[in-house]
Amino acid sequence: MSVKLGGRELKSKKAGPYFGFQKGKYNLIEFGGEFQHKQIKLKHPTTNAIRFGTNYDFKESVLGFDLGYWRQQARIGLTYGAILSHRTNFETSRVGFAPVIGFRLMQFHLQTGYTFYGKAESFTNINRFFIALKFTLINKRDLDFK
Repeated sequence: MSVKLGGRELKSKKAGPYFGFQKGKYNLIEFGGEFQHKQIKLKHPTTNAIRFGTNYDFKESVLGFDLGYWRQQARIGLTYGAILSHRTNFETSRVGFAPVIGFRLMQFHLQTGYTFYGKAESFTNINRFFIALKFTLINKRDLDFK
């Protein structure tokens, strides 16, 4: 059941920066931006989000960039998504893809996944299996009646 006012549906758009911590074999700090689009309904509201960010492992000197998408079909429940990753140790680069599952509550988002990377024999100090906690600081909100 959608929330309708005068025959119009209510949608919400939110955006803001995020920061987080990723734990796997190696520890990373993360920061970037996220855009969320939510279709507001009384039952089963749907949220879709896209984010782009960077991460860095100080100990191993590995820089990374992530482009991610996730979807949630309830107020409180699991999120499902994917992340396209690029990692470099400033000599060699690797590109990877990770299906992720998570749990989001308010601005906190806990995700876990496994990244499948392309081959590189000399560059192996990157996380494959990981768990990440992110906090999104929403600083832009728009309500849209369609």
